[in-house]
Amino acid sequence: MKKDPLTVPPSTTVEALVEDFIYRHQFKMLPVVDEGDRLRGCITMKQVKGIPKEKWQSTTAGEIAVGCSSDNTVDSKADTMEALAQMTRTGSSRLMVTEGNRLAGIISLKDMMKFFELKVELEP
Repeated sequence: MKKDPLTVPPSTTVEALVEDFIYRHQFKMLPVVDEGDRLRGCITMKQVKGIPKEKWQSTTAGEIAVGCSSDNTVDSKADTMEALAQMTRTGSSRLMVTEGNRLAGIISLKDMMKFFELKVELEP
């Protein structure tokens, strides 16, 4: 799990989201977090692609964010196999890790594969 995940305020325009977050950091999923650090949901490339480019300046991240659900979040107490099963079930390669209604981090399929590789390498 990555520490201090990059988050997007709900007031961010789609144009700023693309320029300042997606292009700059190459993330395909970004958590939307309000001023009180409450996780409101996330934005994926699917949501961005669904907005016509001429509306990017007037549409905000808060308007297009997908709410938190079992499809895009996993509890911080869940084990790796549980998160992997969830990704397999939903076809997602990233999950937001939550502690209550707060974002604790993000876990990706790539992160899990690295973990499994290290585990196999270190354990007989």
